[in-house]
Amino acid sequence: LWCLSPNVIANAAMLPTDLLATVMMFAATWAFWAWLRRPTWPATAAVGLLLCLAQLTKFSALILFLVWPLLALPVLWRRAWPDASGPTSLQSRISLLASRGLVILGICVLVINGGYFFQGSGRKLGEFDFLSRALTREVSGGFDSHPLHPYREVYKTRVNLFRDTWLEAFPVPLPEHYVLGFDEQTFEMNPGVEGYHFTAYLRGEVSTSGWWYYFLYALLVKSTPGAALLLIGAVLAFGLARRSRLDGICEAFLLLPPLAMLASMSFLTDINLGLRYALICFPYSMVWIGRLGRLSDARPVALMVAAGIAIHGLSTFVVAPNFMAYFSPIVGGTARGHEHLLDSNLDWGQDLLELRKVLDRRGHRGAIPATLWTNMDPVHAGLELGLVPIDPRAMRRAQGTVVRDRDEPDRLVPGLVAMSLNYVMGLPGRRIMRDRPVIFPPGAFSYFQKLEPVDRAGRSIWLYELSQEDCDHLNAELGLPEMP
Repeated sequence: LWCLSPNVIANAAMLPTDLLATVMMFAATWAFWAWLRRPTWPATAAVGLLLCLAQLTKFSALILFLVWPLLALPVLWRRAWPDASGPTSLQSRISLLASRGLVILGICVLVINGGYFFQGSGRKLGEFDFLSRALTREVSGGFDSHPLHPYREVYKTRVNLFRDTWLEAFPVPLPEHYVLGFDEQTFEMNPGVEGYHFTAYLRGEVSTSGWWYYFLYALLVKSTPGAALLLIGAVLAFGLARRSRLDGICEAFLLLPPLAMLASMSFLTDINLGLRYALICFPYSMVWIGRLGRLSDARPVALMVAAGIAIHGLSTFVVAPNFMAYFSPIVGGTARGHEHLLDSNLDWGQDLLELRKVLDRRGHRGAIPATLWTNMDPVHAGLELGLVPIDPRAMRRAQGTVVRDRDEPDRLVPGLVAMSLNYVMGLPGRRIMRDRPVIFPPGAFSYFQKLEPVDRAGRSIWLYELSQEDCDHLNAELGLPEMP
């Protein structure tokens, strides 16, 4: 199930921290489960190492510090220790797990420092220039960061909460950039400043506050029918067949971590940017589905498992190599995925090389006006891009938050244009062009929805052939200068 999942394949190809964090969090939790059964010193070292590696991949792994103690409580209170040779009294169990838990924490702190080469470790708490509301207080004339920093204006209005307090001299036993990274991630989860929220898209609606059910919907529309069939079968087996069930602690280990992560992303943040934030659900659910193997001696169950795996693999095969843009055929498939979700659910810059191939096939030479969803310089994909004019109506709605490129054209001209579907459907964006930030407001390029694409690069980039008539009509509608 894991190796044939289009979402896993897509993220593995892009090597994001989300997939690495998913793998490391799952591996660390499995090691923690084994450690609770037999907390030997080698197992203690393994848990500490895997936990810190998870922390180094993504700050989402911090949730393990909340989930693991909850998972350990049943082990403390159950009558028999999982390992018959373990301690018998409650006091001895608490003493054993607490002492070795401190060792795990020490290993974690040590390796995190090593991962950052101890840069800035021990820096005083009051010396940090924090950003998030949790670690700052509002002032006038705060820290002035680099001119290109996206949060420069916010830094000017906030100052470290601990500065000028008795805690300002406390040495933080973590690397400087780890602490600052945590602060910035906390800010992005809840900025508290107008204009700095992420913009999300769901079924034709654009929002800066998101939806609590966003990730549930993403899991629904981007899972294969085969995986959905097996999950439904596993739920029925859990409810109806006692021999398919694991002991309570094992069930908790498979359910609590993904549910806690899903709940935190759904209710504590507005970051509705893609299924990748919910990838942690995949390995746990796939192992949980494995309970069907206990019932494989029943012919109907065996047939259902075979059918589910076959449908799962076939669903992935038919969309290759457009795995990032996979959507379940039940909701219209990849051709209609943009009607449901955008952002990294559809486009993460994976089709730049495909665009180069399409342009070569069409015999296009030279620069092409384009607005693409990528932070990579398109030159590395052999592309020379021109600029596309922003809808003036969108700029007026943005109330001065738009930063335009000095060479942006003032009108549409006939010819071939390449557009990321994310921009066509109305998402805003921020890109570095010619060493300066360029900010696109929501709906900056939505006028392309009035046109029909003549070609596609993968499933995320659409190409339009603008005629003289198209340009005259759109220029007049947008209030742009007419062609001379």
